[in-house]
Amino acid sequence: MTRTSDEFRENNGKVFPIKSLLSRFYGNNKRYFYFSGANLDIPNNIDKNISTEEFFELITKHMKGEIRLGASCELKINDSLILSTVIDIDYKEQTMVEKYDLACKLQEAILTKLGWKSVIEKSKGKGFHIFIFFNNPINRNFAQNHLKKIIEQDFKLKVKNGLIELFPKGDGISVIFLPFFGMLDKEGFIKESFFEDKNNCLVSGKPFEAIKDIKETILSAINEVASIKLEEKNDSQQKLPCIEFAEDNWVEGNRQDLAMSLAGVCRKRFKMNQDEAEDLILGIARANNDDEIAQRKAAIKSTYKENDISHIKGCSYFDKETICGDCTFLKKQEPKQEKEKPQINKKGLLALLKSTDDLMQEEDIKWVVKDLFAKKLVSVIFSEPGVGKTVLAMDIAEKLTKGEAIFNQYKVDRPMKVLYFQGDFPNPIMRHRLQQTLHKPNNNYFKFVNRYDAEEQGYSIDLTNEKGQENLKMLLEEYRPDFVIFDTFISFFDGDENKQKDVKEPIDFLRKLTSNYDCSILLCHHSRKRGSNEKRKGLDQSDLIGSFVTARLCSLMLAIAHNAEKSTKEEKYNTVLCAKTWFKPIEPFEFIISNNDAQFIQVIYTTEEVTSNAKNKTQLAKEKIISVLSSMPEVGFSAKALKSIAGCSDRTVNNVFSELLGDGVIKAVGTTKDRTYFYNTEKKPKKPVEKKAPPADDLI
Repeated sequence: MTRTSDEFRENNGKVFPIKSLLSRFYGNNKRYFYFSGANLDIPNNIDKNISTEEFFELITKHMKGEIRLGASCELKINDSLILSTVIDIDYKEQTMVEKYDLACKLQEAILTKLGWKSVIEKSKGKGFHIFIFFNNPINRNFAQNHLKKIIEQDFKLKVKNGLIELFPKGDGISVIFLPFFGMLDKEGFIKESFFEDKNNCLVSGKPFEAIKDIKETILSAINEVASIKLEEKNDSQQKLPCIEFAEDNWVEGNRQDLAMSLAGVCRKRFKMNQDEAEDLILGIARANNDDEIAQRKAAIKSTYKENDISHIKGCSYFDKETICGDCTFLKKQEPKQEKEKPQINKKGLLALLKSTDDLMQEEDIKWVVKDLFAKKLVSVIFSEPGVGKTVLAMDIAEKLTKGEAIFNQYKVDRPMKVLYFQGDFPNPIMRHRLQQTLHKPNNNYFKFVNRYDAEEQGYSIDLTNEKGQENLKMLLEEYRPDFVIFDTFISFFDGDENKQKDVKEPIDFLRKLTSNYDCSILLCHHSRKRGSNEKRKGLDQSDLIGSFVTARLCSLMLAIAHNAEKSTKEEKYNTVLCAKTWFKPIEPFEFIISNNDAQFIQVIYTTEEVTSNAKNKTQLAKEKIISVLSSMPEVGFSAKALKSIAGCSDRTVNNVFSELLGDGVIKAVGTTKDRTYFYNTEKKPKKPVEKKAPPADDLI
């Protein structure tokens, strides 16, 4: 059967969102498991080793019925956090009708008591799964305890293997099979028989029927943690007058002290962890329309950060009438306790000791663009204002989304997904610039986020505050880009750019983003203003504005230097220099921002040789080679090694060898194939011939 392009497009429009949702909730979890049905070079039971692309491939094979894919609920980055939880109803002695009836009743109880929506899946011939999804990570134990209480106390059922199971399961990491197994045919088209059989399919109604609108069903069932009803606190908390007092008196002027004091109660009396305390206290805050959630969260954080718990506020903040009669916090002087020594995971700590053999087993660098932009690392492109950073950044985005060579020389394997954060210009300015751009990004692989839009709608995307960081994680989690651009870095930064501590935190956060989402990040940044004498030399790391920590923690730094002498009104000539790289040296190159017809802007890369400063390339290469050889005159260097040191073309280095050998500065030993070069300590360089003065009678 031959499929038309419209059929493929329509089918992909249905299948891709389902894969994206599965990736959203399970693509960053702790472990995967599957029954091998295809030849995959990925072992069973893997922790942290599957990329986004590999996970998408596994999902595809799962949905085609080639493998049976399972995943844990726990996140890779922190196994105390989850994005989903599942109730598995088996009960072999019950009929399918009885099991489904139980699933519906549990679904209703969870919604009534916790405010959590859920979806029901008919598992493969055994029973039913109740899937609950969360928009943000929540504490694993918090969800587990609430659901277990409903199952065991309200339904008088025992959580036990083969009867009714709860995922996450116990204290360990366990997996649950994902839905939609066998949903697609070999070509990747949705099978109508899948909905007829109803196995591994979402169902609803009585008698149950297959749900075909999968995307909207799941999206409408994703929960915000804040929807937990406050009256569903456990019994011991319900009886506390201090909590009732806080709920009734959460008004401006009291809120921060109440948050700090309740955090003390949660930590000292209930032995809650920080996540559980936040769920309780921030729930009270939101229920009272508190608009300063970040400050309340900071109060809780500071309470849990304090090592000496005798310094922590507790019930003593509240009026005596509202305090429990047997509350230990009534004591004015609490006995000073010794500081608890931090518990160290000795096995994990000792695993940090690496041998050279261990290092040789590490994975090779993976690339978005080979030899240019590495995955899991941050790069910088910088210049003085108005030179063309944004134009070049948009050109990089365009080439990536089309799978075309970057800078006309670095090949791209395939079209890449680009996420572009613009922080300097509002949308009308960006729209005007995009209208002027002759070559635009492929819209299927390009997404754009404007800081002004986010702020107007009350969303922070600031790299330096917790809420902004969470929002950025959510955007990357949803879109899963290969390449992310921040234009400019300073627009997403709230701190002193000259202070190492202020700059290090957002750069470290960006490094974690690249690692967690298997992408590369490019920061557009500014250089300091330089005097006319300084402009004679090329830009280097020291010219980057702000703390040097930015340069130290980034893998690649490209500097754009404007060539005012060559530029005209219609054509702006710029030179791109490699100020730093951890990898193969990048040859300087020139590009032109052309606006000849005053309507369209385009970037043109030239083929001219470009120097990295006022000296020509031959002179620079000569100085580098002499410097190395003269410092180690007894050591011979191969031509290949010296070419790497010089960092320029073979032609340039060969010219340098000829000049230095001719002048007697260096000497060559061995045949052409095995030749090595030494600094010549015996023969001095030739001196330039001095011009003699003309005879006296020739003078005028």
